[in-house]
Amino acid sequence: MPPRIWQVLFAWSPLLSIIGAAAGGVFLIRAILVTSNDEYTFGPDIPIAGAVLLLWGAGVWALLSPPSSTLAQEVDGASPSGVIWSLGRRFRAWNVGAAPVAGLLLGMLSAPSLDLLAEIVSGAPSESVHDPALLALGGCVLPVALITARFPLWGAELRSELLIVRGVLWTRRYRKSEIVSVHSHEVTGLSDYVLGVLFNSHRSVFYVMRMQLTTGRTKTLYASTSSKPDIDRAARIVTTWMAGAGAAVATAAARS
Repeated sequence: MPPRIWQVLFAWSPLLSIIGAAAGGVFLIRAILVTSNDEYTFGPDIPIAGAVLLLWGAGVWALLSPPSSTLAQEVDGASPSGVIWSLGRRFRAWNVGAAPVAGLLLGMLSAPSLDLLAEIVSGAPSESVHDPALLALGGCVLPVALITARFPLWGAELRSELLIVRGVLWTRRYRKSEIVSVHSHEVTGLSDYVLGVLFNSHRSVFYVMRMQLTTGRTKTLYASTSSKPDIDRAARIVTTWMAGAGAAVATAAARS
């Protein structure tokens, strides 16, 4: 795939994820209803949703196969720029592929929320309007949709003067001049438990990239969750980027 087209696909990947979630939600919910209840019949919406899922799958395959020129790499004589692909790679791949399941979850959350909204608009709300659990359920729809949309962006990207870190809820930007050093850090405590739940692997050891800033503060970038070799490689790329175009040459000379 040409680098320019991949960059456009990456920029619009949240929309791709939402399309996958919508098509997956329709396909799975309709399939469940048709097979479990005789009142529901097979309709054209099922094959249409299936066709959209195939197109979504092709888009995901292209998204997860980026051209090397779009990635930040250790290149002699150049300051790296592009997506740091090794950061958050496992989490990104798993969750981008899970968009149809997220669509099923969104459908299950949306149904009672829409009923609640209809009752409020009609001016004759039932007692369920006052049910805190139902209100909380409705409040889950937007966060789940937002997280699903941001799955493909998970990770970090280097630009000429910015390190951009994209998590599931927000994006953080750090100027090159603000960063003193970067290194790998083993995740412990509650964060380790949460990552173990997300990856369904409580015995795994998780690493993230940690930055020391000029303000004296330390920032842990959970959107960089990866293996230690991946984090170490990413840290070298960021260090090269911080030092400028000549850093890789100096590093190569020092190693020789």
